[in-house]
Amino acid sequence: MSLARDIERRLENLVEGFAGKVFRGALHPVELTSRLIREADLALMSTEIGPMAPNVFEVRIGPSAVPDEVPDTLLPEIAGAVFDSAKNHGWRLQGPVQLTLLEDDSLGAGALVCSTSVEEGPLDVWATIEGKVGTFEIRHNRTLVGRNAHADIHIPQPYLSRQHAVIWRDSGGMHIEDFRSANGTKVDGVPIDKPADLSSGSVVTFGNASFTIRSV
Repeated sequence: MSLARDIERRLENLVEGFAGKVFRGALHPVELTSRLIREADLALMSTEIGPMAPNVFEVRIGPSAVPDEVPDTLLPEIAGAVFDSAKNHGWRLQGPVQLTLLEDDSLGAGALVCSTSVEEGPLDVWATIEGKVGTFEIRHNRTLVGRNAHADIHIPQPYLSRQHAVIWRDSGGMHIEDFRSANGTKVDGVPIDKPADLSSGSVVTFGNASFTIRSV
């Protein structure tokens, strides 16, 4: 299924029957969602653990395309679709997607201007790793695991490197990559030297410490 169709499927129950009335100009919720995803793609930032996308979007729209009344559930649903797209692409987000829609009289009819930024915020747990030294929650996509106190998952054990491995998800599932660690990473007992697939229940070993990863 194409990305555009996937977005439309997610929104169709919400907008069916009143989208034409809510957005009296050419702007449609699916079109707005697609535009936000394109803006996120254009604003991608390269980090040492992979691409990071903005999560804050301020959209200014010319008067003729601004809805008379926006249902309370519409903007959160669009934000959720943008979040899911980022997840499916394997992009890291620092917080939940936030969307503000503003009317701007200085813009022409139907014009749209979008600005993006990054803002840290609470994220839901999407997986855990469980081992003898504790259970750790995975919240960020592209999560850095290591001994460094600034790692997303901080495991202060000498057999881990400061930046040991990266765990992420995309439309293909869950994955892990060793981050040039000194003692290596294994998946189900097999050493890895390139990105490897994970599934819920896989045993991941950092150095000599083993953890079971579980989807939430």
